[in-house]
Amino acid sequence: MYTCPKLPSRFPRQPADGTNVRLGSTAAVAPVDRDRPDSYQDVSEADAIVELARKPIDLIRRRSYAYISAENTVQPPNAEPFVTVLGVAMKHSSNGGRVRVSDQRLGKLDALIKRSRGTARNAGKHALGPISLLAGRQLLTKKATTTLVQSWAHPSGRQDVASLNVLEAAAKVRIGRSGVVTVGHRVLDVDYDNRSVLLRGTNLRTVNVDRAFAVWSHLWTNYYHWVVDILPKICAYQQAFGKDLADGYICYPFFGTPYEDESRELLGIPRTRFIDTRRVSPIAVREEIVVSVLTGWDLPHPATSMVRNRLAPLAEVSGPPRIYVARSSRRSVVNQEDVIALARAHGFTVIEDRPRSVIEQISLFRSAEVILAPHGAALANLTWCSPGTRVIELLPRGYHPPVFRNLCAELDLIYTSVKDSDVRGRGHWTQVASDFVVDLQGLGDAFDRVNL
Repeated sequence: MYTCPKLPSRFPRQPADGTNVRLGSTAAVAPVDRDRPDSYQDVSEADAIVELARKPIDLIRRRSYAYISAENTVQPPNAEPFVTVLGVAMKHSSNGGRVRVSDQRLGKLDALIKRSRGTARNAGKHALGPISLLAGRQLLTKKATTTLVQSWAHPSGRQDVASLNVLEAAAKVRIGRSGVVTVGHRVLDVDYDNRSVLLRGTNLRTVNVDRAFAVWSHLWTNYYHWVVDILPKICAYQQAFGKDLADGYICYPFFGTPYEDESRELLGIPRTRFIDTRRVSPIAVREEIVVSVLTGWDLPHPATSMVRNRLAPLAEVSGPPRIYVARSSRRSVVNQEDVIALARAHGFTVIEDRPRSVIEQISLFRSAEVILAPHGAALANLTWCSPGTRVIELLPRGYHPPVFRNLCAELDLIYTSVKDSDVRGRGHWTQVASDFVVDLQGLGDAFDRVNL
């Protein structure tokens, strides 16, 4: 027979007898009097679960709960007693109330909560579609955008270049602050979404142009998206309209990074051919607008090889043949020293994670025959590699999109990957910032797969 009082908001430290306590099928105990750590009474396992479900994961990490079964096991001298909550092992620290994770299974609960938050976030984003109708906007889906663009394309022959579409500005065409394209009340989804149109911001002065080139429609980016998504569009536009873009303007929200200006100079495009949509918006298009619809988050642009053909020959082949590209930001390798030691034993040179010019990065990757690197934006430089280059990508098991596998397939590179042994199961985008441990045995097997 169980009595089921509510669990106190904070437990004192466990009894000093060193008992090992775990949530079991018989009974659990909890202190009755906070001033008397040795005072306990029975509570039900179900009550413990209900109470735990009310606690966010960050509180579970910081607070200790004592749920025990009828069997008590004596710990070795000076060993820290631990408790298991819903299969999650924890340890009591010497300060009496704090706990630290002692079992990787807490990652399962953490991943579940993050995934639930991500689902709620996506649901909120999808709800913006109907809400936008109240503001006189229609947010088109990717499929609807593709259908509209293909049916509206001007029959000039130029659209045959790498999924490029030339659209006559018969309707009211505007390019907003984020670079998003609107046709009348319809908002095109040419990149990864079109919800940025709802972030109107301050209305700046309107500029009228005859021909506009849309390359990006978000107020965020990084080096990966610049190289893999934006540069292919610019190269396709130059292929179709000439180096001077037929006196058209590239409409793009500049982010002020060095790689934007350096890439622009390498392509021979003067700054005057760009209009910064952050400073000038909306942009009214009078004759035609040129767009290229991305097919998906994980798929490279069809004109990616154009970028390699244009820029890779500009750099010297002077780097080491085998490189390990270290990473120091989020999603870092916990056992990086062990990985570096194993890589050096196989002839790799370690490339430190520091800012480099575009031409330096092109040179490093163009020279490499084998590339080992954790998943991250630096692997956008695979764009510069020669066909047949071998690539080993280190992936956290909680986040493993096929981005660079698909990029390697597009560029005729040889690809393999190594996932860590995280217990969180199949990947999800909410684990994008998770650090991870590289499976050294798996890494050794990967070296064998690429004939090292």
